[in-house]
Parts: sequence; structure tokens; C-alpha cells
Amino acid sequence: MSVLVALNLTQDRWGLDRLREPATIGWIAAILFVVVHRQPAERIAALVARGECVLGHRRFFPVASGTMLAFLLLVSLTRHWSFQTFSHDFSVFDLALAPTGGGWLDSPILGGSFLAEHFSPVLLALVPLRAVVATPYLLVVLYPVVIWAAVFPLWRLLRGAGATLGSANLICLLFLNAPILVTSVEYGFHVEGLLPLGVLTLFLAHRSGCRAVFWLLVVGCLSIKEDVAFYLVGFAAYLALGERRWLRAAGVVFVSTAWLVLAVGVWMPAFGAPSDYRFLSRWDAWGDGLGGIVVGVGTQPLQLAATLSDRAVVELFVGLLFLPLASRWAWTLVLSPLLLNTTSGLPLQAGLGGYYGLPALGFAAMAAVVGVESPRFSTLAARPWRVWLVIAALVLSVSTACLVPHLGERPLQVLRPLDEIVADRVLLRFDDATWPFEPVEAAALAERLVASGEYLAEWVAPGFVFLARADTATARED
Repeated sequence: MSVLVALNLTQDRWGLDRLREPATIGWIAAILFVVVHRQPAERIAALVARGECVLGHRRFFPVASGTMLAFLLLVSLTRHWSFQTFSHDFSVFDLALAPTGGGWLDSPILGGSFLAEHFSPVLLALVPLRAVVATPYLLVVLYPVVIWAAVFPLWRLLRGAGATLGSANLICLLFLNAPILVTSVEYGFHVEGLLPLGVLTLFLAHRSGCRAVFWLLVVGCLSIKEDVAFYLVGFAAYLALGERRWLRAAGVVFVSTAWLVLAVGVWMPAFGAPSDYRFLSRWDAWGDGLGGIVVGVGTQPLQLAATLSDRAVVELFVGLLFLPLASRWAWTLVLSPLLLNTTSGLPLQAGLGGYYGLPALGFAAMAAVVGVESPRFSTLAARPWRVWLVIAALVLSVSTACLVPHLGERPLQVLRPLDEIVADRVLLRFDDATWPFEPVEAAALAERLVASGEYLAEWVAPGFVFLARADTATARED
């Protein structure tokens, strides 16, 4: 990846925007390396033995996880530096956390509290941190770190489930390379990024017998977003059917249902949300209203089966070695996030794209832990063709989306205070979202440039001005 970045920076004609093509060449070369050997079976056996030795080393996990953290940080930063951050959503979160004088996560982009858009009170915990670290780079850096940190409870769960050191390291490596995880980092900060760490830590508290911590984490996960209540009902189904923990399962269902009813029916409207949950319209193709949607999903099994067998779902299971399906009841853990998201009428959500796949990835990792405990896992680990399944998972993981932003051409440049103005055109905002300027500074800069005669206001709108050099501008006002 570093080579591709260097080529993009030094050679403008190289448009190497992603790893898919170079990775394909690498896999073909690896196959040829094995096939042309006089005894391919021996070559494969030697490679497998070497791989098991590397994966089983006590330093593999810290080295691999540290490398992946650096990689995810680089992805997040280069996306931001190359102006590929999804600015609307990112600004919604960043301005809601910024100390702008409003209360309760007020967002100028939304024109009100973020809690009226989604009930995510967990964001309140980030407000003091955003006040101390007074820069949007807080979210640019925090997002990949929080997603990456989910690997630690996952590793402990796998070891507690009886996985060997090598198996636990391999599954964690596949988790960190999951296409869903990488593409979500590319998309930018969203509260769903907190969910894998939250639910895996919740499962660890459950397995460790920490009752008080478990219920605190249930509330903590529910505070991430209102739809988490639906996912935890699926978790409760596993507790009841897979572990026969009926009382705990009933408690999770009760708390989750009560939270969802209060969040949508009471708390969100108190912050200005309409009485009807506006995102429900994404599922209108299945029926009218909540009842109609439930009936529609339940009475169209063929369409539902086609939805749940989408390519993104298949890639999710292959990338985790089908372990979420290895146990009799492990699938109940991942059913809820898959059912809610893949049935959506929003294509990005239905395809588990961006951040929408993170709930499914978090619960699939939880299901993989249950799969490791299954006798089927021991059978799979002993099969000769296990290596091909691992290779397929690695191919899907490494040969995934656009991981290296194209940095050869940088037509846009962020303007900072005290910078010399040399551009032909300058876009300034002087109401709320003016970083890195203060609103007064941005307005003063616009006035100074126009007064100098070098620039004209080519386009003016409330809160914005688009300046162009006098010899190129065509002044107009909309």
C-alpha cells in the first residue's frame, strides 16, 4: 500500500485508487508459485505448516493488531486529506459534539438536536473530549481506533471458548480485514462504529459472570442508537435457545423493548422529532406501517431468502470461515442485524455498505465465538480442505474496496488563517461550520479580499460566499 501511495504522489498518470487489481495479480502469482512446483501438495503442506507456526507465535497478535491499527488510521487520514470524507454526515456529528453554545448535541446541519434524528446519548460522553481536543481530527482518528479495539474482547472470547492461539489469531486477523470494517472506516465517523466493541465486550461480561457490568453494558449498547434494541432481542434469542438462560434472555428483551418504545415514542419527540419515526419509510416496500412491514416480511419468504443471500451476506460468512453458522443456535445472533439492514429500501444499507454493515459484523464475530465451541469447528480444523477456506477468506478480505485514495491530483486546498491567498477561486462559510476559521475571521477575510479589488463575489448565498479573481469572475447572486 505504501508503494501505491508513493506512486500516486509522484506519478500523476498513475490512478491506482485501490488494492483490488494489485491483489488479484498477487493471488495469481501465489497460485502459480504453488502449481508450477514439482510436488504442489508438498508445497501447500509446507506453506500451511509455516502459516500455523507464524499464527501460533505469541507475538503475532500484538504485531498484527498494531499493524492493522496503523493501516486503518492511514486509511481514515488519507480519505480525509484527499477530501473524500462524507462531509454531511461527518459535519453532523462533529458540530453536534463541538462546544458551539447549543445544548444536548445541537447540530447546525440538522437545525436541532441530533437526539431528534437518532437517539444516541452515548455521544454525550464525547462532548468533554471534543471540548479538550478542539479539532475535527478527533473523530477522524477516534473512529478507526474504536472499531479496531473490538479485536481485544474478541480475542479473549475466542481463547475462552477453547480456540488455540493460532486459531484465535487467524480469526482476529480475518475480523480486522473484513471488507465491512475497512469500508466503514473509509466512510467516516458514525455511531455504529461503537457497536462491535460494545457488543463483544457485553458478551465477554456475560461469559465472565460479571452481572452488574453486563447490565451496564446492555444500557450502554442501547444508548448507541435506537435500532440496537432490535439487535439485542436477537441476542436474547440466543441466550434462551443456545444457553438456556431464560431469565437473562427475558430481562434483555424487556429492557430493550422498553428502551425502544421510550426512545422512539417519548425521548426523540421531546428533542423535536416527529411523532412518526421517519426512517420507517425505508421498509415501505414490505408494507404500510410497522405492522404491515412485519406481516410483509413474514409472508414473502422467497423474497426474504433472496435478500438474506445477498453477496455482502455471503462475503460476511466466508470472511469468518462460516463459523457463525457452525453452531446450532449461533445464527440467531446475526439474524437481527441482517434482517433489519438487508430488507431496507436504501441500497447502501441493504448491501451492508459503509457503516451499515458494522452491526452485522459485530454480532457475526460473536456468533463465530459460539461456532468455535461447536464440535463442527474441530471437524473443520481437521479437514485437509480447511486451507482453501482460509485462502478464500483472505482473498475476500485483502482484495476488497478502495483502500488507497488517489493522491496524484489535489485541486482543492483547505484554507487556513494566515495562509497566503493564491487560488483563482475561494469558497468561504461564515455562519457556523467555519473551521478552521472563527465566523468573524471568515467574514472579515471575505470583506478584505473584495475590498482589495483582486476578488469579486461570484456567488453569494446565506452563510456562504464564493470568490473569484476579478479577471475571471462573473458576479451573480442567487
